[in-house]
Amino acid sequence: MTIAFNHNDPFLHDRDDPCGHYVILALPRPELPSVPGNDKAHHFIVYALLMLPVVLRKPTHLLWVAMFFIVYGGVIERIQPYVNRYGDWLDLLANGIGVACGMLAGGGC
Repeated sequence: MTIAFNHNDPFLHDRDDPCGHYVILALPRPELPSVPGNDKAHHFIVYALLMLPVVLRKPTHLLWVAMFFIVYGGVIERIQPYVNRYGDWLDLLANGIGVACGMLAGGGC
C-alpha cells in the first residue's frame, strides 16, 4: 500500500504543529521500519525531550502536564494494534520514566 502526500500541504510541513506528524506516524504500515537502537531507550529519550522544554517554561500546573503526557502515551499504546503495530506496556513505563527524568533535568521537581 502506497500513500501519496501533497508536499505543498502546509498541515504536513508546519513545524509548529506536531499533530500533523502524529497523524502521519499513526497511519497503518505494511511493516515496521528497522530502527537501530533499543525501542525502550527511544521512548525514554523522546518523552524526556518532550517534557524538558515544558519544565523550562515553568508552567503553574507542571504535574498535570506530566500526567497528560503519560496518559497520551498510554492512549498511543492502546491505539497501535489498530494501525498495524503493537502496543507494549513497557513502552508506557519508559515514557513515564522519560517524563520524570525530563522534569528532574529541567529542575521541575
